[in-house]
Amino acid sequence: MRALFVVTDGFEDIEYTATRDVLKRGGISTVTVSGRLHDRTRPIVGKEGAEVVSYEEIDAIDPSDFDLLVIPGGPQVPELKANPKVLALVKWYMAHPQKYVAAICAAPTILGELGYLKGRDYTVFPTMDGDFGGRFHRQYAVVDGHLITGDGPAAAIAFGLAILKTVLGEDVRDQVASGMFYQD
Repeated sequence: MRALFVVTDGFEDIEYTATRDVLKRGGISTVTVSGRLHDRTRPIVGKEGAEVVSYEEIDAIDPSDFDLLVIPGGPQVPELKANPKVLALVKWYMAHPQKYVAAICAAPTILGELGYLKGRDYTVFPTMDGDFGGRFHRQYAVVDGHLITGDGPAAAIAFGLAILKTVLGEDVRDQVASGMFYQD
């Protein structure tokens, strides 16, 4: 199982690092791609200063090589929305229901604005819930088919565990949660 993370400057640090850590504890390998429109020669810097120094360019990956697309939120989201390559990646994953899409905090607004939340259960950072045509739930993580959404930074571990449960099953999720002393 392989997960593809998409980030650019201003990603929400904990949503990237904690989610990635939880997935790795569950045995999922991860690759990060840059969602930058410009200046691809330096580290990608999160909202709170975390740096991603090892990443691939979005043009260099084949989405079919990955089972899961993960999009953290934060101030990066407007740049991701403005990048046609990121939007094409999201559309590709949403068109392949055997693949998974996970977005947290502000990132589900990308899905909502593309129409992918219509008729679906989802969560998003509460102040960013627009009229996406679906059913908003005020909880840490919501799963609807191959779509997993999270509501904000505090949800990062619960979001990662929801991804594990969805893609690898409850036993893996419970084993990782227990190893982290996570209590529901």
